[in-house]
Amino acid sequence: MSNELQVTNNIDSAIERVLLKGDLSQLTEQQRLSYYKSLCESLKLNPLTQPFEYLTLQGKTVLYAKKGATEQLRLIQGVSITQLTTQRVEDVYIVTAPAIDKTGRTDQGTGAVAIGRLQGDALANALMKAETKAKRRVTLSLCGLGMLDETELETIPGATQWSPKEREDYVKSKTAALQSDIDKQKSTVTKQLEASLADLPPVAPIIEPLAETVAAAPNISESEISVKVTKVQKLNGRTGEYRKIYWDGGAASCFDKGEFDTIDRLDAGDSITAEVKDNGRYLNIVRILDIWPAESGVPF
Repeated sequence: MSNELQVTNNIDSAIERVLLKGDLSQLTEQQRLSYYKSLCESLKLNPLTQPFEYLTLQGKTVLYAKKGATEQLRLIQGVSITQLTTQRVEDVYIVTAPAIDKTGRTDQGTGAVAIGRLQGDALANALMKAETKAKRRVTLSLCGLGMLDETELETIPGATQWSPKEREDYVKSKTAALQSDIDKQKSTVTKQLEASLADLPPVAPIIEPLAETVAAAPNISESEISVKVTKVQKLNGRTGEYRKIYWDGGAASCFDKGEFDTIDRLDAGDSITAEVKDNGRYLNIVRILDIWPAESGVPF
């Protein structure tokens, strides 16, 4: 129970770290996938289009929105850019994008890039990047998402996007760490179980019922036995009806219906001599040779 509580506390702590600090690094791969899927479902985004990606920022693993996220959000939330205004402040080109969603709520976002001495295609790409930044920022803001857009990453010191190999290495390291924790917990539980079992009183060995097998019988020879009857049973088995005679320390069965009447007249305390056959597993009565009623005394 204590181990289960510890695991639950660890999971709760990891989820709390995500909710309060936005750090996904403490989650297992399965938990991160679940969080990713839940985020997409809450925003009605298709997770198969990979609308978000991971990056490391200031020692934390966080999600940032890709192009597919903002484009889907504009469609789902009915976000429309009403107009674009631009200005240049020294070497910085600034685009402001006011927007409105389908509920009538308004907001605006700003995108800025340094253009310096850029010319030709480089300058054109910088101007389009500023416009894209403005549109995506206002979209995320209108939809209530306080996360980074991928166009902002290159301007943030210390922000590192994950390469495919880094993602694979992360998964492997988390999987190995999780397996190590599981092994430690299994070892602890095993030791506790062994200690608990050691404190239990010894268990008496289970003795199998004699059933058809006879361990020993008094006065037994190769073909005859002389015993004092303790009980007689009428039974049914796979081969049909049969009789079973018990004595102290043993028992034998009879499948010959011609002997049933004789056996049925026996009472507890009667003594008999019978011809038997031992097949190595069972002791079978071939026929009853002699009977001594209980009141007559046992002649052997």
